[in-house]
Amino acid sequence: VLDVTQDSLGRYWLFDYDGASVYDEEGECLYDFRPVVREMIDHHLWLNTHSLLLSSPVGSLWLVEFNEKGEAQKPVRVNIPFKYVSCMVEDVSGNIWMGTLGDGLWLVRYEEKELKCEKVIPTNNEEDALSKISSLYIDNQSNVWISTLGSGVWRTLDLSESSYFSSTMLGIPSCIGSAFSETSDGDILFGTDGMGVFW
Repeated sequence: VLDVTQDSLGRYWLFDYDGASVYDEEGECLYDFRPVVREMIDHHLWLNTHSLLLSSPVGSLWLVEFNEKGEAQKPVRVNIPFKYVSCMVEDVSGNIWMGTLGDGLWLVRYEEKELKCEKVIPTNNEEDALSKISSLYIDNQSNVWISTLGSGVWRTLDLSESSYFSSTMLGIPSCIGSAFSETSDGDILFGTDGMGVFW
């Protein structure tokens, strides 16, 4: 099992190397979507109580819709202009930020049951620096923190202007970021793969 979530009816969604399956509290399988998806699912994001977004690192996004009774419909593959989603987070405005391993950073909006995608390019035009993203985090000030593979850590200064500054200004060495966490004082803890934790 690579990821897990619980829906509004208390059912458990398990995501693994073969797709998705759903169980009740007694462990009985209610839905088995693995024959439909047939891909590794390692991330999920609730768009609302009736829409669940699933991502596969092999390049696909899947959307699961629920009817008024809470019954899950068959997952549908979503057409997107990028592949290899590595992480995704939602900000307070409902924008979905998706990082990929090779296709950069994307801003996605879920409108009228459709995903509208726009590639995010820094104002300094260093598009290649954001081509491979390992993790994303949104802090209490609605800033998006972006950890890349080999290009350090970036942070949005203003979401509306898509402004960023790089890890050299943050004082964090170029490394692979694996996790973010925010303290009660608003400080950011940045965990890395092999170089410890930075405050």
